[in-house]
Amino acid sequence: MVQKHTILDWLGQHVFVGLDVHKRSWIVAIVTEQTDFKMFTQPPDVKLLVSYLHRHFPNATYHCVYEAGYCGYWICDELRALGIDCIVINPADVPTMDKERKHKTNKVDARKLARSLRNGELVPLYVPSRIALEDRTLVRSRHMLVSKQTRCKNQIKALLSFYGITLPEDIADRYWSARYVAWLEALSLQSPGGTHTLKTLLQELAHLRKSILDTTRAISALARTASYALNVLYLTTISGISTLVAMIFLTEIVTLERFHSLDHLACFVGLIPGERSSGDERTMTGMTERKNRYLRWVLTESAWVAIRHDESLALAIQHPQSADAKEPSDHTHCTKTSQSGSLCSQTSTTVYRLKSSLKLSPPLIRTPIISLDTRGSALFPACGSHFGEISASWQTAPHNHSS
Repeated sequence: MVQKHTILDWLGQHVFVGLDVHKRSWIVAIVTEQTDFKMFTQPPDVKLLVSYLHRHFPNATYHCVYEAGYCGYWICDELRALGIDCIVINPADVPTMDKERKHKTNKVDARKLARSLRNGELVPLYVPSRIALEDRTLVRSRHMLVSKQTRCKNQIKALLSFYGITLPEDIADRYWSARYVAWLEALSLQSPGGTHTLKTLLQELAHLRKSILDTTRAISALARTASYALNVLYLTTISGISTLVAMIFLTEIVTLERFHSLDHLACFVGLIPGERSSGDERTMTGMTERKNRYLRWVLTESAWVAIRHDESLALAIQHPQSADAKEPSDHTHCTKTSQSGSLCSQTSTTVYRLKSSLKLSPPLIRTPIISLDTRGSALFPACGSHFGEISASWQTAPHNHSS
């Protein structure tokens, strides 16, 4: 008796996979162009998933999606290396029905991702290279260590205040100087337990100081490498921009090609107002909470430094509408409070200076050219009136990826 075997061929058809990733397991939802196929749980193994797709959907075009989270981008990198089209998306941007909010499970999340991917409703995040991510991790680690150092200092000061220990008059205004630290090291409390607690905090502080110094030196060395040296050299000519600020900007942005407009870049940084409007009533809620917290923080700190060296920016604080010839658009207007209004006035001036620089298409520039205002007046942490020029030497990326 002759047995017939049907050979499946999905050539020309698309298969969409939604992954709800966890440390010990993945929930996989698979849908086709016409129907929902299957949902199952598997170990966190990329090759196992790819093998399943090739076995059940031979010759199909595979599309995969998962939410950005603790696992980073390594799953996306491995799937792309194996020929699977994969994107990573912001969890807050996934279209969600009311019943999916009220009945949230891992399976519901995976099915929702697969359905939204099939409908073309998802905007992918930009996925940097592994090297760019590791450089960013180095720069961010310094911020983490400084935060730990601040916490440790506050704990030491709180301990002294709790036991009513006052500082000598000769060092009262010199917190954390060498003399102040030496006085703390020589200080003994009334019991061995209290003294041990103080010594432990001082040892932690010394360790954090050394770690911050080593990390700062590593960032400085990275800034002198071929990938960053030229850009850092240009950016540090701008008022308020140090080597560290330039490296924060470069490692967070990675490439200008990911931003299709200046408004897109402003949205990524978080330099746009929030809005809650309905009908004829329009309510602006101040600067948006959706931001890159590292970039907006460093831009704010650099702005206050820059205005002390730039008369036009100082004028923009006092008279926001007279800073530049053009009226700022709604995207660069925040008047919630006097402080946010002042900050957004500076930001408006900066955005328009950057916009004029970006009018020159970066691909036309073959050799980076410095064309700075003599005052170095821009206050983006790593850009200025030469923003378009230096972008020619930056790493490029696909245009279809969002921030």
